[in-house]
Amino acid sequence: MIRARPIVGILFGGALVWGLFLYGAKEPQTYYRLFIFLLFPALIAALRLPLGACGSFRLFSLLVTGLFLLVPVIFQPTLNGHGFVIACLGWLALTLTLVLAEGQLKRVRIFFLFLVILGGAEALYGLIQTLGGIESLARGTFTNRNHFAGLLNMTIPIAIGGLFANFSRRGAREFPRSEAYARSWVIILSITFMGLAVFLSLSRAGTIVLVATLAFIAILLNLARSSDRTGKLPGAVAGLLLFTVLGVTCWVGIDALVSRFETADLDMTSRVTVYRDSLGLIAEHALLGVGPRMYQWRFRPYQTADAAGWYTHAHNDYLESAAEWGIPVALLFWGFVVWRLWRSTVLFLESQDAWKQGIALGCAGAIFSILLHSLVDFNLQIPANWMIFCMILGLTWSLESPASSAN
Repeated sequence: MIRARPIVGILFGGALVWGLFLYGAKEPQTYYRLFIFLLFPALIAALRLPLGACGSFRLFSLLVTGLFLLVPVIFQPTLNGHGFVIACLGWLALTLTLVLAEGQLKRVRIFFLFLVILGGAEALYGLIQTLGGIESLARGTFTNRNHFAGLLNMTIPIAIGGLFANFSRRGAREFPRSEAYARSWVIILSITFMGLAVFLSLSRAGTIVLVATLAFIAILLNLARSSDRTGKLPGAVAGLLLFTVLGVTCWVGIDALVSRFETADLDMTSRVTVYRDSLGLIAEHALLGVGPRMYQWRFRPYQTADAAGWYTHAHNDYLESAAEWGIPVALLFWGFVVWRLWRSTVLFLESQDAWKQGIALGCAGAIFSILLHSLVDFNLQIPANWMIFCMILGLTWSLESPASSAN
């Protein structure tokens, strides 16, 4: 009999690759098809996999959230319901990740490897674009360089988490030192390519977030070494990675990125005006919001910046989520994200298992990068990035299972 779990995993992974390939699945026809496609692995999981393993509270909260999101998709008109479809994509990604990875570090490692390969392939495509003279900047399969950088800034910490686990387990009986160093060099090379692609995307926010995320990871690594000095990855490795990426970028050419930062003041002035206008929209719809994906239609009467322009997004995920979902739901979601960041950090510092530590470190870094990037951009409004972020939330939540093991 064919086992259900591999089928669900392959369909889920294929959907993510498909969404990324089609410009991040940002077009309605794409994310509707993606949503319908993902219903198949979700149905298989519901019928064949032991959902009870997720724990009663988690299963109950996921079911309630799913019903809250699915009912409007069925009964609302298309214009009012398509925002719920995107929200459902994130819910499906989180739920499927949790069901597939729950309690099994071996499965979580497969997710980690998948994300590193995904980020590496995206970075390679972006590097071919810019170094091959096809484009003036790296954007990968996205139409917006900031979303390309946002994806890579989520996968770079994941790769560093894998590097931590490999370094910590070097010399183990089932993990020879030579193999550990070989894997570590492959991971370092992948991180260098991804970091270079972030710089060549000419994304100012992406560049700042990359540096800040590496600094955050360096702090966590140093905290871990101060509590246990037995062969942990030093925090200086984050600085070494940044130095390597900067060196390669300078060799390739950094003038265009410097020029981008010279225009930051002008762009930020208009952004601040949009933020202020968005607060006016939020103030009048504080409780229930204007509806998911309705910001672009409801913001116009409040807009004072660039009267001839049309803002489809607030360029700030916090403000946009509050405007569309209402302050209570936005606080609930962002509270959950901050909680997962905190728990990932605690798991990294307290766990005695190298792989659990590496996974927690990677997830903490990825969540931190999005929390920072969301201040000035809308990565979570892009379905592919939104799904990958929810997958990472599911991975870190799966580590909380008391049944979690290295099997």
